[in-house]
Amino acid sequence: MSAELEVLAEFLTGNRLAAVSLPWQALRNEDMRVLRDWAGATLPYAAQRRLMRDLRRVLRQPLEAEDGTVLRSELSPSLLRALRRAHGPSQVGSREARLLLEACETDESTEGARDAAVVALLLQAGLRRRELTDLQRGDYVDEDARIKIASPRGLARSVVLESPARAAVERWLRLRGSWAGPLIAALNPRGEVQLRGLTPSAVNRILERRAAAAGCAAVTPRDLRARFLRDLQAASRERPRCRYYQDENGQPAWVLAPAG
Repeated sequence: MSAELEVLAEFLTGNRLAAVSLPWQALRNEDMRVLRDWAGATLPYAAQRRLMRDLRRVLRQPLEAEDGTVLRSELSPSLLRALRRAHGPSQVGSREARLLLEACETDESTEGARDAAVVALLLQAGLRRRELTDLQRGDYVDEDARIKIASPRGLARSVVLESPARAAVERWLRLRGSWAGPLIAALNPRGEVQLRGLTPSAVNRILERRAAAAGCAAVTPRDLRARFLRDLQAASRERPRCRYYQDENGQPAWVLAPAG
């Protein structure tokens, strides 16, 4: 059984060893969509491809008993419900969002400043996880707190940060320094800034740790972006909380002010 399927089994059941005994053949198309979404938010791209390849291979195999009899088995209803609950972003409420930010902001360490910037960019600027890890120092324009974000499809957008997101990023940059390189840098075990960026899995671990400290349920980057998009849609109906414009290069951009 591949390492990717063992990781998936741990996600479904909490036990890696269950990969051998899970009735993978009972997965349906809607379940596969859930798994693809989960893999996209959790695993590196190469591991995602290996996981889907291994799943396709396993699904083509008949499920047999020890005596060779072909069995017709199904995932338990509770497991399917857990699987479907994992589909799509969870609903991050205003209270959870506030507690998550406070869990970082009240930490006066360099790590607290870095994590506050991570959460703010995901939650209040709507960055995807990969967009966050790809950001370079030059993508942040200090004069107007503008983040320039490149898209994998060749498109680009700009986000002008408002407080408290701007304050969180600027606090982090004061500690990070002005060197060229990843905007959000990794830290060593002593909390010192390293000349390298975060990996997508490191972003997941940051959110997991901060959500636990805040007493919130597990939060993913997709959850925070979904909260941002809900705020953005609401703000577009309640001026002046949000305004859209094009930057000097004709790229779409927006300003999102905090609620209230």
